[in-house]
Amino acid sequence: MSMIYLETTLCGLVAGAAGALLMNLFLRWISATFAEPVNMIEVLGSFFTGSRRNAIQLGTLIHLLSGAFFGTIYSWILTLLGAGVLPVPVFTGMGLGFFHGLVVSYILMVYVSQRHPVEAFRRSSLMVGVLYLISHILYGAFVGLAAGLLTLAVT
Repeated sequence: MSMIYLETTLCGLVAGAAGALLMNLFLRWISATFAEPVNMIEVLGSFFTGSRRNAIQLGTLIHLLSGAFFGTIYSWILTLLGAGVLPVPVFTGMGLGFFHGLVVSYILMVYVSQRHPVEAFRRSSLMVGVLYLISHILYGAFVGLAAGLLTLAVT
């Protein structure tokens, strides 16, 4: 029984970090394709550095660590719910991502847009909030898929 704890935690750490990279790639694609400034990494890093200098490096570190942390939480929730057989963990992960994304989008649109030290990042529109919400749903789907595949591999 203790092996499932280790597997769930490791799955969450790895899938969460990989899901954070997936979110980053999605948002970079949106930024490049539709000229919508949604680089979550730079926004996050510059919030702590106070400028765009070294913001990408710090933002990447914070986002990967946060992704691993939340991936572990998602994996544990999926395990505790018994959502292990595909496609259930994918849809459950999407639901978790939806609620996580709502919180992040709200924080971005209310708190960060008023208090961000870089003027360019104080303009967060509803579209940016929706794109962050979508990216979190993708993150949840990815973590759910990884958890479901782990369940298939273990059984």
